[in-house]
Amino acid sequence: MNFSDKETKRFDEAKDLLNKLKKLLPKLLFAGDINSISKLPFKVQSLQNVLLCRIVDFSDLAIDLFKSNRLAPAALVTRGAFETTAVLCSLHVKLKEVIENKDLCNIDKYLMTSLFGGRVKGSPTKSENILDSIDRATKEFEPYRESYDELCEYAHPNWTGVMGSYSWLDKPKHTLLLGREHSKVGIMGALPLLLISMALFINYYNEIKKELTAFINICEKKL
Repeated sequence: MNFSDKETKRFDEAKDLLNKLKKLLPKLLFAGDINSISKLPFKVQSLQNVLLCRIVDFSDLAIDLFKSNRLAPAALVTRGAFETTAVLCSLHVKLKEVIENKDLCNIDKYLMTSLFGGRVKGSPTKSENILDSIDRATKEFEPYRESYDELCEYAHPNWTGVMGSYSWLDKPKHTLLLGREHSKVGIMGALPLLLISMALFINYYNEIKKELTAFINICEKKL
């Protein structure tokens, strides 16, 4: 498939961000490497890095789907990346609150529900509604909710995710051309949103690394 210069540039940016994410990936986490008796810092690092694994996987797949002109699936995977970044942002916000207030509050409950929670019957604990994380991310980055809603249009059977992605109406001939090759939505509707998610993830990931020392100190004082 041929891409415009603008689209090619976006793909190059996506690949660069993906490589940066991959360089952050640790091989493993060992609780003994953290200078803390408290289990909380290890839980923070666990959540931080399983989210990293997820966004690397999702971003890699999304780029391939975009390049294959499979726009609706690419947007769905991008939405998953957006949700992943929102959860990392939530973790960043929670840590900031602990450090500013010097109070562990409900951080352990948040970490446990984020690591082990679910929204289906039989889940060991109930996870936070993803929209709460999206709204929290929106307070940090104002266009976040609007961008997320745009991606949701691909997930639901609305015009963007159905007619716009899989058909072309030729009115003069009274014909509906079917297939993703007739998509009207274009790559640039969702690809830039993937870049935003990846870039923000890297930012929040690095911020959490900076915050961890102060968080550990508070955890130790509360023991």
